[in-house]
Amino acid sequence: MAVSRMKSLLSICIALSALIALYAMFEIRGRKDTKTVYQGDKSPEHAITSGPESIERGRSIFDLQCRFCHDTASTETAPGPGLKDILKNKRLPASNRLATPENIIRQLKEPLNRMPSFGHLTDEEIADIISFLNTL
Repeated sequence: MAVSRMKSLLSICIALSALIALYAMFEIRGRKDTKTVYQGDKSPEHAITSGPESIERGRSIFDLQCRFCHDTASTETAPGPGLKDILKNKRLPASNRLATPENIIRQLKEPLNRMPSFGHLTDEEIADIISFLNTL
């Protein structure tokens, strides 16, 4: 009986989390106050955003989409790699690729190991997440 009740509560929590994430995504998509600097070509993979609004949007998206698995104050794995200093290190923790915005975008869209894909995020949302990760 207790296991069944726990499963029901877990299902409700997951559903509520999904609804909150959808709400936040719709709220965030309507804002256009980032400053974008392109390196190399003009593709979104080379865009780096900055500014407090972009960082805050990135923090919100991260909290809704990533914080379940990733700790920003640690480099320990529990269950996903800790992201402290992620863009200050030479290599990304799981893939061992160079720690660049392009490789974070690649990991989000074509993840390795147990990480789910976040291909549903817009280029602007991913740029905001990278803007936030750059503050760690």
